[in-house]
Amino acid sequence: MTDFLRLLVVFLAAINPAGVAFVAAAWTPERGRRVVLATGGLLAEALVLAAVFGADGLLDFLEVAPESFRLAAGIVLLVVGVQVLWGLTPSAAAGAGLSAGLFPFAIPLLAGPATLAAAVSHSVDDGEGVTLAAAGLALAVALALALQAPAAPRVLDGLSRLTGGLLVVVAAGLMVSGVRAI
Repeated sequence: MTDFLRLLVVFLAAINPAGVAFVAAAWTPERGRRVVLATGGLLAEALVLAAVFGADGLLDFLEVAPESFRLAAGIVLLVVGVQVLWGLTPSAAAGAGLSAGLFPFAIPLLAGPATLAAAVSHSVDDGEGVTLAAAGLALAVALALALQAPAAPRVLDGLSRLTGGLLVVVAAGLMVSGVRAI
C-alpha cells in the first residue's frame, strides 16, 4: 500500500465520515447545514494545517521524540476508537451557524484529538505534503457525506462504529510502530 493510501485510511478512520454525517443529520436542520459544515470544515482544515506545519516545533518544545509521540498518538487513537465503538458522541445539542460549526463539527468531529494527533505524528514521519493531501481528502469526504446526510441513521451509526473498529486497528499498528522504533 502506498504512503498516501495508508494515510488516507488513517485519516478516514480518525475523522469518521459516517459519524460526522450521523451527527449532521441528527443535529442540523437541512437549510442551515451548509453554513454549519462550511464553518466547521474551514476551522478543521486550519487546525490540521497548524498541526502539520507545527509538528516539529511542538515536539521540540515538548522535548518528545517522534517515536514516543507515535506511541502516544496511537493511545489517543485507541481511546477515540473505543468511544466510537461504544457509540459515544458529543452530548451537547449543537446550535446553529457559527456555534455549531465550531462545536461539535470542527471540534471534536472533524479535527478532534485523533485527527490532530495523527496529523502531528504522520507529518513528522511521512512528510507534510502527503499528510496534508490525505487529511484534506478525508475531510472532503466527511463534509460531502454530511451535506447529503442520508436519512438512514442506523446505517450511518453502524458504519460509524465499524470505522471506530478500524481506528482501533490503526491505533494498534501505530503503537507497535512506536514501540519498535524506541
